[in-house]
Amino acid sequence: MSSMETEKGAEQPAAVAAGSSNYSCIRADVGLRLLLLAASIVAVVLMVTSKQTKNIPVPTIPGLTIANPAKFDDSAALVKGNRFAELTIEICENIDVLGLYSIITTIASLAVMGKSSVPAKYFWILAVHDLLVLGLVAAATGTAGGVAYIGLQGNSHVNWGKICNVYDKFCRFIGSSIAVSLFAAVVLVLLVAINVYSLYRRTPGSSVW
Repeated sequence: MSSMETEKGAEQPAAVAAGSSNYSCIRADVGLRLLLLAASIVAVVLMVTSKQTKNIPVPTIPGLTIANPAKFDDSAALVKGNRFAELTIEICENIDVLGLYSIITTIASLAVMGKSSVPAKYFWILAVHDLLVLGLVAAATGTAGGVAYIGLQGNSHVNWGKICNVYDKFCRFIGSSIAVSLFAAVVLVLLVAINVYSLYRRTPGSSVW
């Protein structure tokens, strides 16, 4: 047997192993992207359904109350000067983008799942875009979480009163939506790790962890 035939025989098991590893990574990728889509849908539903109406007493007229609704896009729910409404709308828009992105990338992953060989460029593109979307979701979630904390505790230094002691249901919905968005960010971290690992498996001398 010639040395060339020996090298070919050694390359075949390596190619089979790489193909099997790629298939497993793509299968995990699809599962996580479906989970990402579900998380984005749940977060948007929680955000847009966060509505509560409370009877607020009028300070100047004792015994008189008015019905004041709190909605995710209604700044009347908070004291003047608080940007809670604008920020919750921003995170809702970002989650919408996340949902659309998860649909597109899931379709792309399903399209290459049946292929015996997946180019490294595919994993590289996914990793870069996942990182960009991760930054977007993390920034929006962190900002909304910070402002939601003001709604929970208030800020006496700038005369922002807390509202969660009045609009408890509204705050629970907003808090749950932010928590689900944070979970979506964790899923994106896992997706980046999978794609980077797929690229790592293609480097010479790599081994399965």
